[in-house]
Amino acid sequence: MDLELLWLLRPGPARLGGKFSAHSHMPRAAVDPSRGNTLYAHLADIRIAWAKTPLTRAERRVLFLRYALDWSQRSIARHEGIAESTVAERLARCVGNLTSRLSNASCDEL
Repeated sequence: MDLELLWLLRPGPARLGGKFSAHSHMPRAAVDPSRGNTLYAHLADIRIAWAKTPLTRAERRVLFLRYALDWSQRSIARHEGIAESTVAERLARCVGNLTSRLSNASCDEL
């Protein structure tokens, strides 16, 4: 399995609002409610946003360590050899960029 997708498949409060639901500010995917929830539609949208959002390798690494491996910002800072404030800034910028991509993208773009 692609390591970049592991964080998408691991539900948790930092990534998903409930066990299998997106945050309230995220766009809603259209699926047939009789066939299940929208988890897979959200995961597909996030995967595409991850691929299409211009993030540096260092930014992707920080995101992966935080949300896939659930490392603390302090642990990431030590591992990457950077200040904790730099980790916090990168996370905020990256999450903002991904959220913006998901919020502003039309169905044709995704």
